[in-house]
Amino acid sequence: FSMFEWNTQRVGASAERLDKSSFRLSEKLDMKLSIETRLVTEFKHFNEDLSFGRTTRYYEPSMWLEHRWSQDVINTVNLTYRRRNANDGRIENVSDDWVGTADVVWQKNNFVGMRYIELQQTLAGEIHRTRGYSPQRSYRLNSASSINAYPIQSLIVRFRMDVTQYWDKLMSESDYTVLGFSLKVSLQL
Repeated sequence: FSMFEWNTQRVGASAERLDKSSFRLSEKLDMKLSIETRLVTEFKHFNEDLSFGRTTRYYEPSMWLEHRWSQDVINTVNLTYRRRNANDGRIENVSDDWVGTADVVWQKNNFVGMRYIELQQTLAGEIHRTRGYSPQRSYRLNSASSINAYPIQSLIVRFRMDVTQYWDKLMSESDYTVLGFSLKVSLQL
């Protein structure tokens, strides 16, 4: 899979005109390593030039690995690196993000009187670092558990719990923890 997109725009009139050009490139390779294992690699590149010396560029290679341990259990791992360069005249910021997630999913048809049930556990982490005019250095860890139940043909019940811890290494007063719950019930008539 390959995608290339190019855009050029002119906004405004004469002296206050803003010229904008951008391109986006995405390359994706999807491989079946075995009957149980699938590997997807992707590379994204984005470039945007605005008038008056303002530019943004990012590069994002990623890898996604899925392994089916049995008919009921799937494990996925996703790793992404993103580099973003932003210039506004003489002001420059360079950001690096490392993001990783790991999921374990158990799914079963016709389980204890239910048509379908799925349990999922996700662990995720992110390291963010910005150098330049406005430096940042932060870490984020997340754990999410969810249950998706389909007791009958037209009813879906979804419950999710998230715990996220955020640390800002440059401003410790910005550290925080988020605990979230969601319940969704859908009935199709």
